[in-house]
This record gives sequence, structure tokens and C-alpha cells, in this order.
Amino acid sequence: MNNPVPAVRLACSAVFLFYALTSDLCAQVLDVSSQAELNQLLFRLLEQSHEVQRRIADVQSSYFKSSEIYIDNYPEKIPFLSGIVFPPHSDTGIIYARWLQGDWIIRKKDKFQSINRKIELGKVRNYPIKGIEEYLINPYKKYNTLPYVENNFYMLPFHEENLSKYTFEIYSKEKGVFNVFYKLNFKPKNEFGSFVSGTALIDSASAQIVFLHLNIYAQNKLNLADSLTIAVKFTEHNKFYLPEKYQYIYYYSIRGYSGRHELFVSIRYGEAEESNPSIRDIKIKMQNPGIFSYHELDQNTLQLYTEDSVYEYRRSKGLVADSILSYAVRNPFRTVVLSGLKYPAFNANGLMNFAPLWTGFGFNAVESFYLRLRMKISLNNPQNFTHELDLRPSLAENTLRWKQTFTWEYLHRLNGKGEVSFGNYIFQINENDPVLPVINSFYSLFLNQNFASYYQKSFVKGTFSISAGAFDFRLITEYSDRNPLFNNLERSPLFRTGKYLANNPDRPPVIDASGFVKHSGLTLDLDLSYHFGRKYFLKDQRKIPLGSEMPVLFANYRKGIQSPVSQTDFDQVIIGIQVKRKIPGYGISTLDLQYGNFLNNRRVEFVDFKHFNGIQTLFLQQTSDRWSDIRQFRTLRYYEFSTNRYFVELHYIHNFGGALLNNFRLYSRLNIHTTAGLNLLITDQEKIYIEPFLGLENLFKVFKVQIAYGVDYTQINRLTLRIGFNFNPGLYQKYRRI
Repeated sequence: MNNPVPAVRLACSAVFLFYALTSDLCAQVLDVSSQAELNQLLFRLLEQSHEVQRRIADVQSSYFKSSEIYIDNYPEKIPFLSGIVFPPHSDTGIIYARWLQGDWIIRKKDKFQSINRKIELGKVRNYPIKGIEEYLINPYKKYNTLPYVENNFYMLPFHEENLSKYTFEIYSKEKGVFNVFYKLNFKPKNEFGSFVSGTALIDSASAQIVFLHLNIYAQNKLNLADSLTIAVKFTEHNKFYLPEKYQYIYYYSIRGYSGRHELFVSIRYGEAEESNPSIRDIKIKMQNPGIFSYHELDQNTLQLYTEDSVYEYRRSKGLVADSILSYAVRNPFRTVVLSGLKYPAFNANGLMNFAPLWTGFGFNAVESFYLRLRMKISLNNPQNFTHELDLRPSLAENTLRWKQTFTWEYLHRLNGKGEVSFGNYIFQINENDPVLPVINSFYSLFLNQNFASYYQKSFVKGTFSISAGAFDFRLITEYSDRNPLFNNLERSPLFRTGKYLANNPDRPPVIDASGFVKHSGLTLDLDLSYHFGRKYFLKDQRKIPLGSEMPVLFANYRKGIQSPVSQTDFDQVIIGIQVKRKIPGYGISTLDLQYGNFLNNRRVEFVDFKHFNGIQTLFLQQTSDRWSDIRQFRTLRYYEFSTNRYFVELHYIHNFGGALLNNFRLYSRLNIHTTAGLNLLITDQEKIYIEPFLGLENLFKVFKVQIAYGVDYTQINRLTLRIGFNFNPGLYQKYRRI
């Protein structure tokens, strides 16, 4: 009798093979059908998004924001290094809360926002970021804010430029009353590049997004953040779905602060309606209540109330544990030396800020040990008036140097700003401060090397600026009596041998070791720049410019006016262009090119020469040049190429981000960024200086290293290594153009 088992096995195998082939063929047919349906849906979605942009001319809306920030750790002494080099200080439960109510007007080109009411409270010690609009997304260091991302779908998958970078999948279909809703999942094809993943619910009838859920993980692409979750609910308005409710959960690590930020935004379209949310409607649990303030903002005034003015009331309610003043009295050393003091003044309509002593302590060859005592008074009025006083006593000189500065704002729609300063103070000959005081103090005291060159002037200076459309205009006028300064110390008190360099550069006949001729100068400085394609949004009745990749053209005219009380006599003209452009997938490039010439140089003192920002120390630093933050040479000596004739100056830097090293698994976790650039300088008498450089940034999230190779007209080669920090101290932010 034949064994039936092999026949049964063969029959079962044939049936299984037929089933597998049939299932695979059906799956392929379904995949093709599903892919075609997905492609059609995405095409309609893109087409509809263009239609929305064309048909929505003006949208007026009112909004309400509730914001709660939970701070788990905060840096108490050194904000940039605490938590990285030093252990963070923990104070779990600190909360910063804010409620905003106002109006939005969105047009094709501009976005205007006005805040009608603001309520703030919480125990905060110099918390660096208070609003979601200030959080920065950092793909290739473009630094876009979240509202800009929302309005422009920047780096989001539903944009024709980014569609190919994502993988899409129809997860499910949900039937509505009259139509079908597609649930779409998406994620980036490559970890580097677009970094948004999430889910979207799309209306099949209108091909518009009804609900959007986004997950943004750091993966080396978020600036100062770990992760961010955004949920957006849309509502139908004039046959178009517009955002109605936002919810953000932001897990951050910012300058040593860590915690989470929860934000809820509700928008009502049409005419604005008055609403008055109560603080009691939002639950706030403060495990460690302490110093906080209350702000109420309307369209005309800003009033500041502190716990010192209503202390008893708040103490009885259990909202405050202590006052600012009593805390300062109990902790005098910490207040005066380490942390400083911010105290309300003028019936709680202003703030007095006393800087801590450690930030003003320094040393140089001219003054020996010196101390800067600084106080700033700010008034919360529409003009944002401020007054700053800076006293500078020193050990080696009997003169008490000082200066005062008054600033205010005017013509808010034109971003008008005014500043008047006067005093008798000490400045570097290159007033862009090529040597930071802290670096010069370190070298002068501990290495017996003084690099900064100082002079003294008694001065009166006025600065006025406005912005009109794409134009920026600035007028600076100054009258000053200028005096040379000399070293009062032969060497550092820590050394027995060696000798300091002379304070004054050796550039005869205008200046040598014996200084320059004492003189008076009256100068007039006119700046004009044009920003192609610049846009604004309105905040607190002020027009705030948005960032742009379009070029910036600028021109400067500087006049030394000769008169019975002024000996200067020169005319200097500078023209240039600045470009900052992102190259998708390969980082961001920045170019700064300028040409200048002294049309008249009958009497140009060395102080008025065109100086160039060089480095002779080991440390890289941000320049305070009011024109650009990249205008710096890595190997150029400080006053070697200073000129009173013509010059051409070029600076180019490309930041690859992680585009080069992060593609290798060994280095991707280190998140090391790479940079490369070129600096070029041409001055009179055919003096040429060329300087290529390479660098690594974000080393241990703190440091950066650059290698530069400088060659001058005498064929002297300078191969140097420079180190620096990744944080931006903001020295140039007040004056930067891009």
C-alpha cells in the first residue's frame, strides 16, 4: 500500500504556494492602488494650499494664550557652563506662567500682532526665554522661530520643496457625516535634513488639513531643545480650514535650564471679542513659591507691580514667600558680588538693575586692577526709556572714569531708537573691542602679555536710527577730546622678569610708543542699508523685522569736521553687500564684502583710521562690529593693516552643521559641526592678506576649534590654532545688520 503522506504534503505545498502567490499579487495591486490614492491626495493637498494662499487676503482674529513653564534645573552662577562643565543647581517646581490676550492681522506679506492684556507670575531667576515665539528651530543654524515655521510650512512635509524628503502612509480612513477623512502618517526618509514626523487628518472633500500632530526630536537639529510636540486643530472659516487651537509641549535644555514648557493657544476669527480670563481658572501648583511679579499690559501703558508694593496681600494669599529687598538684605555678599540686584522703583513703574561686582572686575597694564560699577534704570513707558551709569575706578590712576547713556524709542512704526551718551572714559583704539576685557585681563595678569591698546576721551555722542520698509538709516555724531594713555605697570605683579609691550601701536608718524598728539575731534557718521524682501510683524505697536536670506546692501559715509574746536579733517566712504543663504542639505553660507576709501585724508588721527578685527590670543571671540558678526581675522595682528586710504575686505564662512560628520555612525552621536571659510584683505601699497580656515564646532556642546593659515604681502606664514565657545554672548546684537 502506497504511503499517502508525501502526496498530501505535495498537495498542501501546492495550495500554500498558490495562496502565497495570490496574496502577494493582491498585495502588490493594493499597494499600487493605495500609492496612487496617496499621490493623488498629496497632489490635491499641495494644490489646495496654494489656493488658500491666493484667496486669503486679510484675516483678523483674536487670541488667548496660556503658558506654563516648569523649571527643573537652573544655573545659579555661570549660566553658559552650569550643567555642562559644572553640576546644575536643582530647584524643582519653579514655575513661570503667562496669559496673553490680543489681536492678530495676517496679510499676504506681513503679520501684525498686538497684545491687549498680559498677566505674568512665577519665580524666575533670569530665565532666558519666556514665550514660544522666542524659541528657535535650528536646521543648519538658520534660527527660524516657530511662528515663522507655522506660517510658511518651513521644513514641514506638506510643502512641494520638502515632499520628496518624507515617507507617507495612509494609516486609516474615517467616515464623517458628508465626507471621508484620511489619517496620514509621515516621517523623514533621512534622519539628517527634515526632522518633523507625525500624523495629519485630511478632509477628502476639500483636501485640507483638519488636525495636525507633529513630533520634533532633537537629533542634533534643534537649538537648545530636546524635543517638541505640537498639536493643531483646524476650524472651517469661509470654506477654508484655519488653525483654531494649538498645544505645545516643549522639553528644553537652555543655558543650564531644563524642564518643560506647556503652551495652549486659542484663536477666534472675525472681529476681536473681549475676554477676561481669570487666574483662578488655570491651576498652578507652586511647590516653592517665591519672587514673582505681575504684569498688565494694554495698548498704551505697561504697569509693573511687585510683591514689595502689595506684599502683605500676597503673603496672606500664600502667593509669595519673601520679598526682593528682604532677600537682598539677608544675603548681602551674594547680592552685591555674585547675583546683583533688580529692584522696582518709581512707584513700581520702573526697574533698577545693579550689576554684580564680579562682572566688572578686570586688569590691564594701564589701570592695573580696575572695577566697573554699573547701574541701569528702566522705565516701563511707551518710549522704553533707560538710563545707564558706568563708574570705573582703578588702582594705578587717580582718575575716576565714568560715562552715562540715555536710550529711548520713538516713531514705533518706524522702529525709531535714540541714544545719547557722554562722559570721560577709557576705550580701545579700535572701538570694536578686538580684545575682550576678560581675555585681556587673563593674558595681562597671568601670562604677562598685554594686547589691548587704550586711549581716553571726554565725549558727547548721539545716535538716532529709523527703519522704513526695506531701508535702515542711522545717524551718529560725536565730539570728543582724545588723550593718549601709557602703561603704568612694567610687568604683571605675578612676574619678576619680562616687560609689557607699549600701550600705543608703532605706526609713525601718526602714532608710536610715545602716543599720539592730543587733539579734539568732531565726527559725523551716516549709515544706510537696504534689505531685499524684508518683512515685519507687529508686536506691542512696534514693527519687528523678520529674518531673510535676501542680500543686504549697505553704505557708510564718515566725516571728520574741521572747526575752531576740532582738528580732524577727512571723508571716508564704504559700500558693501552681505548675503546669508541656506544650501539645503549642506548648511548655510555667509558672505560679507566691502570696499572703502578715504576721499579726503588731510587730517586723520590714528583713532579714526580704518581698523580691522584681528586675533593674537588663543581664544576666538564675537566681535562687537555694528555691521557684521563674521568680520574677524583669525591670524591678523591688531593694528598691522590699519589704513587711512582704500581697502577691500572680504569674509566668507560656510557652516556645514552636521552634514559631513553626522553621516558617519561613529561621529553622529557626537554632533560635531564643521565650518570652513576665507578672509581676504587688500589695502594701499598693495598690501594683501589671505586667510583660509577650517573648524570643528559643538565639541562637548560647548567648545569650538579652528585652524587658520594666514599669508601676508611679505610672504610671512602664520599657522594658528584658535579655540572658543559655542554660545553667543550677544555683544554685537545691538548693532548687527543681518
